[in-house]
Amino acid sequence: MKLPKIFIKFAFSKYVKKFNKTHRRDKRFVDFNHVSSVLVLFESNLSENHKVVQGIIKDLTNEGKTVVAYGYVPKKKALTPSRLDFTLLDNEKTNCLLRPEKTVLEKIAGEQYDLLIDLTLRQVVPIDYILVSANAKCKTGKKKTETSLTDFQIDIPKRKALPDNEIDLNFCEERLLFDQIIFYLKQITAK
Repeated sequence: MKLPKIFIKFAFSKYVKKFNKTHRRDKRFVDFNHVSSVLVLFESNLSENHKVVQGIIKDLTNEGKTVVAYGYVPKKKALTPSRLDFTLLDNEKTNCLLRPEKTVLEKIAGEQYDLLIDLTLRQVVPIDYILVSANAKCKTGKKKTETSLTDFQIDIPKRKALPDNEIDLNFCEERLLFDQIIFYLKQITAK
């Protein structure tokens, strides 16, 4: 049973405050060329089609990065099996406040990552718990609200609507966000 959104948001904000009081994080900007480990967070669609995320993981791996991915699908049981480097959370692995199981959060907090890339385009509470708990030197993602959980944010403007008779099958906001994050990380460190 999932509780009303107001309770979920309240519980999450309490978690963030408590976590930030008890855990110190050494925030720092990382040079993309020296990044060795990356944590990718994403929201899955109900069909669990992860081609974009798998492409992003492949791109990062081809650049010599060790990649771990965590996603969330808003249904009772995910069909995609978890692997060592790819975990898909579902409602079965979260409580009524959408907080992931304690073992998941402890595992995330116990690992050290150079870079965290949050590919969620809106607030996804189970992913936000992981975002807060993650032990990453630099956390990046889309600007979603005024209170940020990331160190480096990309503000993607709303896309202009296409005419009714046109469909852009190649457009993917998550891919655009990833490309922008990597572009800026490479540009800033090039100077």
